[in-house]
Amino acid sequence: MSRQRLSKILIIAGTMCLVALLCYELITYPWGTARVDGAALISADMPDPTPPPFEFEWLPNPFATDDNPTGFNVNAYNQPRPPQATRLSTARTENVAVGYIKIGRLDLSEYIWYGAEEQQLREGIGFMPETQLPHLDGNFVLTGHRTHSRSEPFRYLNLMQIGDYVTVVYFGMNFNYKVDDIFVVGATDTWVLEPCDTDAQILTLLTCDPIVWIGRRPNRLIVRAVLVDITESN
Repeated sequence: MSRQRLSKILIIAGTMCLVALLCYELITYPWGTARVDGAALISADMPDPTPPPFEFEWLPNPFATDDNPTGFNVNAYNQPRPPQATRLSTARTENVAVGYIKIGRLDLSEYIWYGAEEQQLREGIGFMPETQLPHLDGNFVLTGHRTHSRSEPFRYLNLMQIGDYVTVVYFGMNFNYKVDDIFVVGATDTWVLEPCDTDAQILTLLTCDPIVWIGRRPNRLIVRAVLVDITESN
């Protein structure tokens, strides 16, 4: 094969790849919500995610009692519960669901999996077990891929705006958060996993940044939201 012919083939192949990438971006971009006023995006009204095609179990219910086996109501989160009541051993973290997350801005409704290893992130969004669960004061940290062959739930996390609402469905209740800060940190800045305030319930969404990079990406995009209320899930 001549060099000229090989060059033409490579140019055509590269052009086709770029066109395919552009088409993918146009199809997956959340056009319907990207420019909507955040106050109009009620994440709790979004449908539940589609169940995964594999067996899984739910995180043990920290609110279940003999009198109330289903375990939750609007005021239950105020009752003191030991953090270890909902912790799992490392041997039991595969395919354990914490709840759902719904983000109107991103047109996103996904399961939250217990753990932030690749086995959880390839299925969607992972909960970082060293941080606090929604019913506890502190910092509830969720992470997800931005670009991945199987799962990229936080691909457009950069579209989030101050004032946007995020809902976490947790044991039959909607934990409704409002975004109050968006920033970028270095990949080694683990302080974003630490409790923000012992009297506050904070949600932290974390993903890699920038979205396009050769090699290991140097930064993390952080979206911070504060709990504003808890309502019953439909």
